[in-house]
Formats: sequence, C-alpha cells, structure tokens
Amino acid sequence: PPPQQQQQQQHKWYRSSPNVRCYKCNRIGHFAQDCYSKNY
Repeated sequence: PPPQQQQQQQHKWYRSSPNVRCYKCNRIGHFAQDCYSKNY
C-alpha cells in the first residue's frame, strides 16, 4: 500500500489498542479523547 495509507493504518491500530483504558467510561480499547461519551 502507499506510505500514506500504511501510516494511517498504524495510527488506527494505536487508536484501537486493546491495552489502553479510557478513564472517562473505564472501558478498554480506546483513549478518553476518543470516547464516544465525551459529548455528554
């Protein structure tokens, strides 16, 4: 794949890493900045 697409995939993997825990909803798999409940 083109370098730009490959970099995007790596960034996506880092975003959805199963080793991170959201401190807002306490769920594993995303950061608080990516939490869907940040709008509430």
